[in-house]
Amino acid sequence: DLMAQQQVSIVQFVPSQLRVLLEEQKIHTCYSLRRVFCGGEALAVDLQERFFTVLPNVELCNLYGPTEATIDTTYWRCRPE
Repeated sequence: DLMAQQQVSIVQFVPSQLRVLLEEQKIHTCYSLRRVFCGGEALAVDLQERFFTVLPNVELCNLYGPTEATIDTTYWRCRPE
């Protein structure tokens, strides 16, 4: 509800948090959401599939970066296929 009220368009989560978010009944009503970044843990294929089922019009990016160098050094734009 808060994300929809505040018209949040970009968020970043670790995949375990994203999994919880996708279980929220009203997440599909967050029409302002355009991009989700995930990092800090492995992003499982089943979670990506669930993401695109629940939020088909939102971009999902998988972030990676070794802690010693920076927070994020590379990213991959996930695809629903």
